[in-house]
Amino acid sequence: MIQYLIKSSVYLAVFYIIYVLLISKDTHYRRNRIYLLSSIIISLLLPLVTINSVPGGLFSSLNQNMSSIVNIPQVNIYAINQSAVSNQSISLLWIYLAGCMITFLILMFNLLRLTSYIRKYRVEGSRIVLTPPGRESGFSAMGYVFLNKELKDEIKNTILVHEQQHIRNKHFFDIILLRFTGVLFWFNPFIYLYELSLKALHEFEADQQMLDSGRNVVSYQRLLLNQVFNTNIFTLQNGFSGRSLIKKRMIMMTKKRSKKMSGLKLFAAVPVILFVFIVFSCKNNESVPLDIIDESSTTEQVSDQADESKSYDTLQDVQEEKAVFTDVEGKSSKTPQEVWDDKPVFTVVEEMPTFQGGDVNVFRNWVQKNVKYPEEAAREGIQGKVFVMFLVDNEGSVQDVTILRGVDPSLDAEVIRVVESSPVWVPGKQKGVVVPVKYSITVNFQLQ
Repeated sequence: MIQYLIKSSVYLAVFYIIYVLLISKDTHYRRNRIYLLSSIIISLLLPLVTINSVPGGLFSSLNQNMSSIVNIPQVNIYAINQSAVSNQSISLLWIYLAGCMITFLILMFNLLRLTSYIRKYRVEGSRIVLTPPGRESGFSAMGYVFLNKELKDEIKNTILVHEQQHIRNKHFFDIILLRFTGVLFWFNPFIYLYELSLKALHEFEADQQMLDSGRNVVSYQRLLLNQVFNTNIFTLQNGFSGRSLIKKRMIMMTKKRSKKMSGLKLFAAVPVILFVFIVFSCKNNESVPLDIIDESSTTEQVSDQADESKSYDTLQDVQEEKAVFTDVEGKSSKTPQEVWDDKPVFTVVEEMPTFQGGDVNVFRNWVQKNVKYPEEAAREGIQGKVFVMFLVDNEGSVQDVTILRGVDPSLDAEVIRVVESSPVWVPGKQKGVVVPVKYSITVNFQLQ
């Protein structure tokens, strides 16, 4: 959920910045409106899209000699108070839900107020609502036109025609869409910028339609200025005389129309949008940033004692040391070649194994949730990286969990326990045939 909210917020920001930089000053109001509405909907949907690219058979090879291994991104385990972390997460969740609830209640309150005004002041047999004196001169919402009952008939008629343009253009639905989106993204300032921009486009579009129908620009502007002193009482309406937009509306009424081809400027933003989409949504079945590690150097067994003072940060470091496999008791065990002898093992196949409906990053997250920092190791100040290798066999079971490089028997045993308890995967396939696939993962135990 958090990842979805973050990704959607980034998309919203990117699309809005593109709007401001490229087309916000154009006079193609309907196109700009469609762009903003589409970008909101797309921003809500794109985080749900994941594209998995499958490496072709040209790049997949049978690995009988242990020449490579797929390295899953590192898992970090901290020796901290897990209950405190859990309580903090719960607190943040409650804050978010409280914000959603408050925003939703404000929306419902405004809708109820509008409904109350319609019920009390609607002119029978029409969609006109005559509001009490001292309110806004005119606005539209929920398919109704709200007019100040004290206005002169001539002014009422002009405002009525203007507000009917809003109703005809379905502008109210734009605002409702923004408000319901704002319930989920109340913390995102770009939602409020979207609403301001859409309301401005609504007024520009209605003004343009009024002038296109033959209204005199000067007299129409004078009418607007005469109504500026009125105040707003609602937040969901398209108002005839909102003070914050008067200057912009005056400018846009007399501005030279933008060329029809001005929308081509949006093509300049395509690389930016594609880049964000690739970062967020495109993953291959090796789950970049996975490493395909050359493991041929590990096939020779060396001295029983490895250099304990050496720092091992990556799987490559372990391989360069040519360290032997060890079991959970710290005794020397088999070399990689001996462990995998007589097993045709793949590292890259056409259909990589999947874990609980996702790629190996889902497995990484599962390991993250299930590995616990041993209390004894934490008390004694033991920390370090445990490098482990395992096989997803033809039936999807995790087999042959082997420590490539351990730290302490307690830490090594915890990693083995979790990896061996893995739920069944969907096995990988090469040319339609189920095959075993080899992985490694690094679990980094850190004290805090």
